[in-house]
Amino acid sequence: MRAGRERWHPSQQRRIPKRGTDWVEDSAAWTLASLGLLGAVLSMIIGFHVHGSLLERARLESASRTPVRAVVLQDVAPMPEVGDAGAGPLAQVPVRWAETDGVVREGDATVDGALRSGDLTVVWVDRSHHLVPPPTRSADATAAGYVASGIMLFMIIAVLTMAWFGIRHLAMARNCVRWEREWAVVEPRWSGRTFGGSLS
Repeated sequence: MRAGRERWHPSQQRRIPKRGTDWVEDSAAWTLASLGLLGAVLSMIIGFHVHGSLLERARLESASRTPVRAVVLQDVAPMPEVGDAGAGPLAQVPVRWAETDGVVREGDATVDGALRSGDLTVVWVDRSHHLVPPPTRSADATAAGYVASGIMLFMIIAVLTMAWFGIRHLAMARNCVRWEREWAVVEPRWSGRTFGGSLS
């Protein structure tokens, strides 16, 4: 049986018309959200690029650098703040090592720990028999990729956030000016001053 009264539907509810600033904020929100998604993808691409570049660098360095055992020629005094940890700060000390061809060479190498003269340590040499830093590790490449991606994502989010608050501030300022102008028209009627008295 059909009801005598019509059903109420939410779409029949009277809606407050949107202001121009509301449309601007909605459009800005969608635009900034889309840019945020693109920024997240971009940060991932940059992270993968940095990771891949450092992995290739690690491969080349591992192929061109060789670890050798060298004799420390000078004591490395531990720093007072190191305490009993057993590991000292990085220091440049002279070392002596023998190449695979039997030639003995000397140079300054960066070592860590409280080493003394005569102790053995591992140093790295290149094909020109020069002391060089250890090759880049795959873990370092992974960490650098994460750091690069995180920094890029943080910068993008910071810029988009500032843009959003800037848009909100301008919209609020525009609304305040409009409200003041509308109130200047409505207030005399509402207070009764237009009719020479008060409604109360």
